[in-house]
Amino acid sequence: MRQIHRHALALGLALALSACGGDPEPQFEADPSPAPSEVTTSAPVKEAWEEKSDDGAIAFVEHWIKTFSTAFQTGDTAAVRDLADARCDACDGLVDLIDAAYAEGGSIRGDAWSVVAARPSGTPPEGRAAISVDIEQPQQVVKKAGEQPMRTSAGEATYLFELRWDGGWAVASIPQCSRGDGGAPAFYGCGEQAACGDEGLLYNVWATTPSGQTSLTGTWCDEPDQAAPTNVLTPGRILEAFESIPLPEAPLEVQPPGGVTLVNFDTILHTEAQPFTETVQLLNRQIAFDIEPSEFTWTLGDGRTLTTTDPGRAWRAGLPMNEYVSYRYAKAGTVRLQLTTTWSARWRLPNGPWRPVVDTVEITSPPQQLEVTTARPQLVSYD
Repeated sequence: MRQIHRHALALGLALALSACGGDPEPQFEADPSPAPSEVTTSAPVKEAWEEKSDDGAIAFVEHWIKTFSTAFQTGDTAAVRDLADARCDACDGLVDLIDAAYAEGGSIRGDAWSVVAARPSGTPPEGRAAISVDIEQPQQVVKKAGEQPMRTSAGEATYLFELRWDGGWAVASIPQCSRGDGGAPAFYGCGEQAACGDEGLLYNVWATTPSGQTSLTGTWCDEPDQAAPTNVLTPGRILEAFESIPLPEAPLEVQPPGGVTLVNFDTILHTEAQPFTETVQLLNRQIAFDIEPSEFTWTLGDGRTLTTTDPGRAWRAGLPMNEYVSYRYAKAGTVRLQLTTTWSARWRLPNGPWRPVVDTVEITSPPQQLEVTTARPQLVSYD
């Protein structure tokens, strides 16, 4: 408006000066029309977690964790719900726990989760991503209306997030956390396997293609005495296949030989147990097992046991005693020794990723009798 007034004043002065003098009537040129301002538009800058890549998937999980932390600190769960796939019932269930904690004046207090490390996991198919994340979880205090505050355990935990791409990343599956004792706090840490049903344990069900790609197809609640679908490789069926493999008996060897040792003498124990591989057929699929001895429990016969991950070794000149598995008996007597070897395994389909077998198999050697004696000095005459 000031600019318009200034132009009118200038025009008025020009007319007045023209009337007072003999100069010809001035000619006025119209002001050039102002050029329309140029509007520059630029494409909106994408957030890192909006990229369809491994880095984008990692950034999305970090974004989800930050948003989830904000939700449990404030009680506002709308934003974290928007980051989940519509088919992710477990996502809704997890966020429902936050809503329940804040109902009727409750609260959750504590610092936010922080990502220690994140990395892609497995070879999911196109449009999917699996991200393994190490998360530092500070202690949280959950106070529900009318109840005593409950405190979660602080620590670091590892989670596997499955994502789906549909124009943007969304959480397709969240970590299946232990229900634990005490209810609400348990949704913070997956320290134990998730429970389901009456007495069951919850497992993810993966599909592996001949090319080696894997994808999460759902979950399976493994209830005792409940039959699984006939074509599903359940953890129980994998374990049964592992248990059917003949495992070598690791013999218990004792030195000094001959079944006699001395009180307060280093009695050396050792065995022979080597890793090996085996292939079996299960549900018309070829399953490869990678099997190894993972623990040795030496039953010493005097009421004590010794557990090692070392199979020990036979005596060899010059080798220091701390390189052996050995034991000193405190008193004389007859003892019975046994060795229990624990075998663990991992399994996979052809070209698929290795996965751990959920349990181990133990093989115990036959007992051996050992006389523990006391050495007595004896004078000898050389006459």
